[in-house]
Amino acid sequence: MNSRPVSVRSVRLRAAVVGLLLAAASLVITINASAQTYQGALRGAVRDAQGVIPGAEITLISEETNAERAAMTNEVGEYAFASVLPGTYTLRVSLPGFRTEERKGIRVGTQQSLVLDFMLEVGAISEQITVTGEAPLVERASASQAASLDQEALQSLPIFGRNTFFAAISTPGVIQTGDPQFVRYQDQSGSSQLSLGGGPRRGNGYLIEGVSITDLTNRPTIAPSMEAVEELKVQTKTYEADMGHAAGGVFNTTARSGSNIWHGSALLVSKPGMTTGTLFFAKRAGLENPPQYYHNWAGSLGGPLVKDKTFFWFSTDGYKQRSTRNSVLTLPTAAERAGNFSQTRNTAGQLVTIYDPLTTRTENGVIVRDPFPGNVIPGDRISAVARAMLTPMPIPTDGKSFNGQAILDDGPQDQETLKVDQRWTESWTMSGLYAHQHTKEPGSAFFGAHGTVPGDPSASLLFRTVNLLALNNIFIPDANTAVAVRYGINRFQDFGGNYPTFDAGTLGFPASLVSAMTFNTFPQAAITGYGGTTTLGNGGPSRTTHLTQTANASVSRLMGSHTLKFGAEYRRIGASTRTFSTSAGTYNFTQAFTAATPTAAGGDAFASFLLGFPSTGSIVYATPADYLVDYYAGYAQDEYRASSKLTLNYGLRYEYEPGVREADGHFTVGFDRDAMFPVQVPGMTLKGGLMYAGVNGYPTTQGESLNGLAPRGGFAWSVSDNDVIRGGYGFFWAPVQFSGVGETAMGRLGYTATTTYLSSTDGNRTPANSLSNPFPAGIIPPQGDALGLATGAGGVIDFVDQHSGPGQVHQYSIDYSHEFPAGIAVSIGYSGSRSDHMPVGGTVDATVNINQLDPQYLALGSALLDLLPNPFFGNSAFGNLANSATITRGQLLRPFPQFTDVLAHRVTDARARYNAMTLRFDKRVRDNWGVNANYTFSRLMDNQFGESNTYSARSQNALDTYDLDREWGYSLLDVPHRFNVNGTFVVPVGNGHRWLSDGIGSVLLGGWSVTMAARFQTGFPVSVWQSASNSGLLGGSSQGSSQRPNIVPGVDLGTSGSLEERLTSWINPAAFTAAPAYTLGNAPRTLSDLRTPGQRNVDLSVQKAQRISGGQTISVRADVLNLFDNPLFTTLQSQFGTPTFGQLTAVGGYARSVQFQVRFGF
Repeated sequence: MNSRPVSVRSVRLRAAVVGLLLAAASLVITINASAQTYQGALRGAVRDAQGVIPGAEITLISEETNAERAAMTNEVGEYAFASVLPGTYTLRVSLPGFRTEERKGIRVGTQQSLVLDFMLEVGAISEQITVTGEAPLVERASASQAASLDQEALQSLPIFGRNTFFAAISTPGVIQTGDPQFVRYQDQSGSSQLSLGGGPRRGNGYLIEGVSITDLTNRPTIAPSMEAVEELKVQTKTYEADMGHAAGGVFNTTARSGSNIWHGSALLVSKPGMTTGTLFFAKRAGLENPPQYYHNWAGSLGGPLVKDKTFFWFSTDGYKQRSTRNSVLTLPTAAERAGNFSQTRNTAGQLVTIYDPLTTRTENGVIVRDPFPGNVIPGDRISAVARAMLTPMPIPTDGKSFNGQAILDDGPQDQETLKVDQRWTESWTMSGLYAHQHTKEPGSAFFGAHGTVPGDPSASLLFRTVNLLALNNIFIPDANTAVAVRYGINRFQDFGGNYPTFDAGTLGFPASLVSAMTFNTFPQAAITGYGGTTTLGNGGPSRTTHLTQTANASVSRLMGSHTLKFGAEYRRIGASTRTFSTSAGTYNFTQAFTAATPTAAGGDAFASFLLGFPSTGSIVYATPADYLVDYYAGYAQDEYRASSKLTLNYGLRYEYEPGVREADGHFTVGFDRDAMFPVQVPGMTLKGGLMYAGVNGYPTTQGESLNGLAPRGGFAWSVSDNDVIRGGYGFFWAPVQFSGVGETAMGRLGYTATTTYLSSTDGNRTPANSLSNPFPAGIIPPQGDALGLATGAGGVIDFVDQHSGPGQVHQYSIDYSHEFPAGIAVSIGYSGSRSDHMPVGGTVDATVNINQLDPQYLALGSALLDLLPNPFFGNSAFGNLANSATITRGQLLRPFPQFTDVLAHRVTDARARYNAMTLRFDKRVRDNWGVNANYTFSRLMDNQFGESNTYSARSQNALDTYDLDREWGYSLLDVPHRFNVNGTFVVPVGNGHRWLSDGIGSVLLGGWSVTMAARFQTGFPVSVWQSASNSGLLGGSSQGSSQRPNIVPGVDLGTSGSLEERLTSWINPAAFTAAPAYTLGNAPRTLSDLRTPGQRNVDLSVQKAQRISGGQTISVRADVLNLFDNPLFTTLQSQFGTPTFGQLTAVGGYARSVQFQVRFGF
């Protein structure tokens, strides 16, 4: 981690100067499209046989609304239309002495720049040549890499949940790491688990009508209904300077508009229980599906309110669902719950011996413990609190395996949108979009019926409400200039953690503790090797309201062969929150107290739980907070048409973001390593403490400000009429990746209070406290910044690294495309990215413990546990560290011995490298069939040790915080091979076809089509870490062990055999040995030669469409989801030393199911 000295920064003057510059720029400069635009552009040249033709009249006519725009070719024969609303147009060119030429059906897509040249023929102006065109297959005007999905493509794909953004997984360069069952339109987190073009997850931009819809954590707050979408453009590489605040790709969405013709639709989708398959492990266990269903209803209506002037489009979408989730949980047996471990064995079949921590002593310089007689914990030694907490936990019937099956009742969920387009004058068009969404989502309750079992860790309810407003104005002052002005506001209420009411006092906790809880509920317990992330218990509720506002203005002007672009943008991104997640306490149990020694392998975490001896724990006293981020940007770009075959794009973007602030300054802004600690003890020089916003000259914002330039550039070269080469480079500043707005993640110690559980005063030899009274000194109330540097002494402190800065991402690509007859195009390309100064946790709140021991002290071995006189003893300023007359040598050798763990959040010392080759084959639907296929061969390397993946687990801790480069390796998100194919076949019968073009045969056999969407990819790298955190460096945290095992040379990492044979032994345990105490295991962070199961999914849709009369149609459709019933494994147990090591225990996605759809349109 960075160790630069603390500096006192003042950003007010800089912010004022930047504000004045941007204000001036917005008044005097000209640009093509506003920042983060969705509007397109059209340009070209007019020539005759002798050369370019100045003065030709160009008319652009909307085929939906009859709106016209006019331009004239300039002195070099060029014309341009900027800020063109996506839609279908007619382009007419006329000049006296020449025949008028007209091209119809020109589709201008979302942020698409089209080039259309004209070669006029001599003749009378009344003579007209009309050509009906279609969208080009090959991009010839821009180097950006993108895939467009219009409303027809979106609606034809068989996607469960009909999530617009999730349709992007069929495009090249997109890596999906979330569970596809969580992509309903209320799954803001699931929708954002995508990496585009090697960029960071949640580093993507999400736009609707050019307005950002991301919250402070960079999640899209709303996934618009397919009934409301005209087009989704998935931009994996963008080289235009008007794109910012996104370092990955961009999901650019255009909402559907009304026209002069009335249109509408009504849709019903149903997936009944009888056609819903059984998930893999439930089927394997012989469990029957509980009653379930999925009903989705949607509709739309649009048309003219005033012909040629005012138009609207309204959509509604909702659903109600009962579904099931399945997971094999590792839970203690009935005998183990009673304290009997006589039959408990590890993965090697060896008896797990349980030791009594109260017998710990030193004999001949060696720490020893006595095992419990018969490997049975006596009943009077079992904690009464632990026994009470176990009451709701089910007892497995097959060893330790409990086949959990949850029933979830979703909804009813609803979403509505309304878009109004107003053409005030020939030169002023305005549009406004309003969207509303409200959802209720239950968690997966595996212990019993949802809401009926206290302590079920996932039996929560999540309520979310979204309101979005986007306003756009386009002004056309003259034929060569366009001005765009935009404002958007996005409000997202995220209210989670709603569990059934529960009184923690009924578990036997002291009344004084219960009365001090800011929210009284079932405390959380995480037992290593058992259950999920939380084995049992509930968190308190969280109440967060995200509010994002965006404003920008824009102007464009054609000058010769150049289209000059400049622009400015302002955003305010905020979140008001109060989180009670651990207000009743959270406790973590490991095997440390029941192994032969504190650092030995063996023992059992559940035995430690029964005894009531946590290894770590805490309770939080939460208070409200209001976080704000201000973002400013300006850019300049030139699109230069060097010739009819070569177009160059180059630009420069400036971005300024001073950092996150709390409205009242109620948080910390770092940790001052060099400041003298206010309380000193004899024989030591104590340094270090928390930096409070605005106190002692410290900054008022967290992290280093973004203040820099971002150059972009690209070219598109039409080598011939059929061959195009494109390439580009862009530098991007990555938005700060907030993993959440919880108390510790935002560094609010003092304004909130965390009371740390004191597990031991002698290096885990013996426990210092227990569950019966975990906080005997009481709960610390919030004290603000009153204690200053002394805040949190004696316990764990969390802070946001003051050196955390904006990420830097370089993106680049080059590709070659060839267009064949019959609407076929193929391409081959290379793309890459280089990311630096990225968060070590990626999208996860991973921490770096800066109070880890220097690895040089490993040479001391067990002497680190030697008990020495405690210099803090009896001094209340040092909290828990003052409770014992002795203290371990290791604690005194820590860099900041007056604290235990000092956890830095939002550390940006990670880097990533991505390289990929992409092959594409595209064929329009001609001659009754069409296909889009792509293959990506890629490699993603990084040292983001905290990054998560639904399909591959990890420890979330660095092995050695002094050497983060040691974490470098294959990314947990690396997918070497990925193949996508979408194909459509239209039965050549009925209207418009050769056979049975009318009559009863056409009615019965016409209108049939089949669509297939398939995805195949290799698995993700596996990460193996050790349950016994015995390195002695004190570098782990409550997030898990930091130790890794040793790899046995010459032994295969994985087992062989069929999937069925490998379910309980995917990883070969013989390939690993436990790292001895006071060493660092040699296993790398990820193992590229050991991967999770690959993924295969094929969806099939069969549809019959029938025209009723006039423009009315009705279609019926059946979608077979997961046609071959391939399981999608989400949980591979990879923590070495746990009973389930190497086992596959859970699946995501959905089993083979059939859903039916009826759509009426007019």
